[in-house]
Amino acid sequence: MQVVGALTDFHRHSYFHCFHIKIKNIGQLLIEKTKNQGCLLDTQSRNLIPELPERLQCGWKQCDTILDNPEVFYRHVDNHSLNFPEGRNIKNGCKCDWEGCEIVTKDRYKLKEHLRSHTQERIVGCPTCGGLFSSRTKFFDHLRRQDEQSFNQYKCPFCDMTCPTPSSLKSHIRYRHTSEKPFKCDLCNHSTKTVADLRKHLESHNQEVPFRCHISNCDYTARCYSSLANHFKKTHQDIEVQKYACHVCKSVFTRGGTLTKHLKKNHNFKWPSGHSRF
Repeated sequence: MQVVGALTDFHRHSYFHCFHIKIKNIGQLLIEKTKNQGCLLDTQSRNLIPELPERLQCGWKQCDTILDNPEVFYRHVDNHSLNFPEGRNIKNGCKCDWEGCEIVTKDRYKLKEHLRSHTQERIVGCPTCGGLFSSRTKFFDHLRRQDEQSFNQYKCPFCDMTCPTPSSLKSHIRYRHTSEKPFKCDLCNHSTKTVADLRKHLESHNQEVPFRCHISNCDYTARCYSSLANHFKKTHQDIEVQKYACHVCKSVFTRGGTLTKHLKKNHNFKWPSGHSRF
């Protein structure tokens, strides 16, 4: 077998397959234990794993750990929560020391749960379709939506898009078929469609740059952790960060949206109705 690309990317990909199998087995055991109806979706994609855009770098302050094995990485991050004492309602709480985060939880168990929002760890996998879920509750919700009478029946009245829930249909219509932007920035003329988008925009007015490269003599700073991770990968590890390759020609891009524009303009591709990219 020949490995194309960086060997570290191959290792990380292989390790995640092992991790995926583990949490799919957890999902199967939960179905059997609770006697829930299994997932009714197509099994064709059950062994596909999400794109892994960068190495697994711990964002805890003064921790420079970088790993390729997701299981080892998640357990490493969990260990940071063990710096706090056991018990509930810890005095002064348990502060998350992840770069740029100010969250304080009541106990270290809640801190451990919170850390998954930084690592994007998933604890349960669907044994049928391969879907990944951050909690048992979300996994069981996934199974409940498999009822053949109701699944995927929320069709957009403006295009061919179908959505699994009324809320996702509402979000689709807001972003794809309306131009109203009621949430206005007090600092500039920018306006957004949701409060969440406005909060994200307000970060651009923040003069502070919370993420700084820990390598000595490197002055790189960033406003988001992913940018810092890509910088570290490209500059200090000499790992290629271009991730989106055109399957028609040899063009490679760093953003999925740029690849979408390329496919549309250069190869006359059209994406499914209701979607902004392929």
